[in-house]
Amino acid sequence: EPERLHRRTSIATVRTAETTGDTNPLALSGTALDVDNLAEEETGILATKCLKSIFIVPNRAQVYGATNALLKFVSARIAEGETPVTVDRGSGRDSGWAIQLYDIISRWTPVQDRYVILLATLDMLNKTPMRVESLPQHLAFTAMMQSLLRSDVNLIGLSVMDVLLGLVKQIKKLFQLHNGSGHDSSQSEEKTEMELDSATRTQQNELLERLEDCTSDLANHVYYADQVSDMIAALVGRIKHSRAASVASLAHLMEKGDGGADANAASVVDLSGSQTLQETYFAHSSGRLSALKIIKAILLVASPKTGLSGNMDLTRNRVPIQVWEGTQWLLRDPNGNVRKAYVDALSVWLDREIAYTDLIATDDAIVSHRNSKIGRDVSGARRAVSNTSNRERHHKVHRCQFLPLLHLAIYDSALQFVDYDNDIVLLHSLLTKLVFKLGVNATRCGIPMVYRLQ
Repeated sequence: EPERLHRRTSIATVRTAETTGDTNPLALSGTALDVDNLAEEETGILATKCLKSIFIVPNRAQVYGATNALLKFVSARIAEGETPVTVDRGSGRDSGWAIQLYDIISRWTPVQDRYVILLATLDMLNKTPMRVESLPQHLAFTAMMQSLLRSDVNLIGLSVMDVLLGLVKQIKKLFQLHNGSGHDSSQSEEKTEMELDSATRTQQNELLERLEDCTSDLANHVYYADQVSDMIAALVGRIKHSRAASVASLAHLMEKGDGGADANAASVVDLSGSQTLQETYFAHSSGRLSALKIIKAILLVASPKTGLSGNMDLTRNRVPIQVWEGTQWLLRDPNGNVRKAYVDALSVWLDREIAYTDLIATDDAIVSHRNSKIGRDVSGARRAVSNTSNRERHHKVHRCQFLPLLHLAIYDSALQFVDYDNDIVLLHSLLTKLVFKLGVNATRCGIPMVYRLQ
């Protein structure tokens, strides 16, 4: 019996010695090209494993540096004429090896460090000069950011407001490039140069659209209750800084007899030396139009009706009416597209953020009494600081003068653009929307205005 066991072991040993390893059939029967492709595939697998070993480490500095190296590689391939990002015209989604690789590394990275990838890409955008020859790099980096913001990757820890301001800065640079290149054209240009300029304009418009989409897609990742309100307030605050310039432009156009109804009219901006660059982001009509488009898109993305909310576990606060305070002058903007975009943004806010309870007439005395009663009934677990902030918030609601001033702006705009049917229809649609969404709260301001207008 020991001999049988020994023989069995000996046979097994001989059998494994005669059996070869897992050899790929292409390596034996394929051509030399197949063998080369097999070797290249094995090299790619090894490189992917090495890349994964870099990003799975919970080291933010390492993730930041590795992302920078990846972006430099993408930029170098673009400079060589390669197209790492392609757009599917049917679905409108981006694809390409750069998008796929960007998505893979973001999922390899530990959850608490994933936001570093987005910040590294934004830093690379800021470092890349905004020139005509570098527009393909900007388009690729922006598409990569957009793919990450639209994905289900958790970016907890991301400073949303810093990213928003960084993207706004990029939009400002693009407007400067657009305006600068527009003044360089001469009457003696050849046809080929004009076609090149047309292609450049197309790239600039595409980049502007991508930057606007990236900014609004930040609403997919809501990580605190007032984030959407803060995003819109930041954009509205930059529109307000150009109010004086817009009023001066309006007066200038009225003196010329234009009536301010030309949709292509450009605002005459007279910036004082005390204004900073941050205050002049949306000083031009094109900037205000872009900001209003972003605000509208943010409201659409952040609304639960769209199903695109990034953090469904968090109940965000509704965007209050105080955010719009001081923006009613946009109804008299000399650019017709800006006026239409403002009404569109307001209409989306009324559709998405106004609740059924806002139809009820509000009385200051009753509301104050109700709020104080609620304040006494809250549990002791809520902090006193929170109660104080809530009381201050309710107190600010009563002081909001947006609705009366908005109806005053509608009155002035109706008198100013009385000869233009599009503006009159626009104002009628806004008044109707206000009445249907705010009920008697809007009617008590609208009826005196309409009687006065008649």
